[in-house]
Amino acid sequence: MWGKTEKYLNTIAALYLLLILAALPLYMKEGMAGIGDAKYRFFLCVSLLFLTASGAGMLACLFGRVRGRRAKEYQAWSVTDWCAFAFGISAVCSFLWSAYREVALWGYTDWHMGMVTQLLLVWVYFFISRWYNGSMRIWQAAGGACGMVFLIGVLNRFGADPLGVFRYIESWDWNRHHLLSTIGNINWYCGYLCVALPVAIWFFWKEEGRLRFAGAVVTGLGLASLFTQGSDAGYPALAGILLVLLWASLSSRKRMIRFLMTVLWVPGICMGIRLLLWGKLAVLQLPSDTDGSFLRFRWWWLVFILLLAVTGLLSFREKRGAADWLQGGRTAGILRSCMLAGLALGCLILVLCQVSDRFWELAGGSAVLRLYDSWGNGRGALWRLSVEGMLAGDIGQLTLGAGPDCFAPYIYSLFDVGAYMPASEQWKGAIFANAHNEWLNMLVNQGIFGFMAYAGLFCTAFVRCLRHMEEKPVLLAGAMAVAGYAIHNMFSFQQIVSTPVMFALLAMSENIGRRGEDEAGREAEV
Repeated sequence: MWGKTEKYLNTIAALYLLLILAALPLYMKEGMAGIGDAKYRFFLCVSLLFLTASGAGMLACLFGRVRGRRAKEYQAWSVTDWCAFAFGISAVCSFLWSAYREVALWGYTDWHMGMVTQLLLVWVYFFISRWYNGSMRIWQAAGGACGMVFLIGVLNRFGADPLGVFRYIESWDWNRHHLLSTIGNINWYCGYLCVALPVAIWFFWKEEGRLRFAGAVVTGLGLASLFTQGSDAGYPALAGILLVLLWASLSSRKRMIRFLMTVLWVPGICMGIRLLLWGKLAVLQLPSDTDGSFLRFRWWWLVFILLLAVTGLLSFREKRGAADWLQGGRTAGILRSCMLAGLALGCLILVLCQVSDRFWELAGGSAVLRLYDSWGNGRGALWRLSVEGMLAGDIGQLTLGAGPDCFAPYIYSLFDVGAYMPASEQWKGAIFANAHNEWLNMLVNQGIFGFMAYAGLFCTAFVRCLRHMEEKPVLLAGAMAVAGYAIHNMFSFQQIVSTPVMFALLAMSENIGRRGEDEAGREAEV
């Protein structure tokens, strides 16, 4: 009897993952009109339907009805599980404490990230982490869907409208240049791109044959879209993704060659776009507030040649069977230590730049790293007001926050936010629904308790993915997705496309890591 129940729940989990990873990003009801609301209703209805369909099996898991060798996979709790559970508890407590319960329940208008959504995300994590059957076809479906999203995004930037969605909205400049593909707002689009691109990169880096070719195509489309979509938050996220890939690639020369071949796409795509623009074969329609400096860098050809030379040298040594300096682990350990030291130094410099402009000016440059109010299209002001607003509250506000998705009603009750924003017609009359920094936003909305649980969920998932990626290589894709999401959302926010996709990938990674631990335990027993 249990075998049939397990198979049923595995099938339900697979169907749900296909809908979230492949259908949700592509789903559009009436083009760009109300696209956020349409995707939210899709996520809500699908999640509630599958929650109902899986309820009996979840209860069986909770009450210990699972028997046999795989019981640990379903019943044992990891640190990541406890963080996810604590995050769900924090959402409920924050809602009960909130003075804005109507907003806290369903979320702010057009954002929908209230308690209901937060609890559904927690359910997604626990359901998929227990009942996903480990099939790689789900990862392939996710990669295929993101490839279609990326292709449409690239075509949009070069003036094509293959879906005809722009015919049904006002054709004024902001809509045409800030709405993209099947996602909508470029900040939403970039958030999804930074979560989905790692899946394509992993297939190109790890697989062989057709899967690797497909990974190469989708990686190229994703990078082309990232460089043309218009949100600068994608660049630090890409750097984080590639750093994680580099970390994994330091264990062997073959992996390092694959890493360099992946990185070659960056100057290659940029040179290709520059060639199209130079030859007037295409017109790139970037948003007016995007300078395109990344694409305009003049020395991409030199970067490409240098990377190609190093790749060729390593490939020649690999073919000749020469000694692999990375194989023993000592060289890799030194290089990884240097990476960690460099990251620590970068963080220190960023902190010192906030203390005084003189520190940065000693290097002969302006204080570009100082987070003034006008920094990042007003993000500096929002971040400062977020910190001040959090500290202005009582112990309940500090601990539990204003309520899920209650940033706007709380912060606007304390400050005239518009007075702190850059003087621009773009922000005139705008209401900021979040801090444009997911981690600060969580501190304001769900307090220290919610922030610690949420950050703990991502940090522990990242560590677990790296720990088990040798036994289960696809976990590297999970680690890269966590890095891309966490770094991108330092400048962005939760939303109804990238966040459910991220939670699904987190759950799939937890499931695969859990299987790896169980297999390692059985081998140790033997």
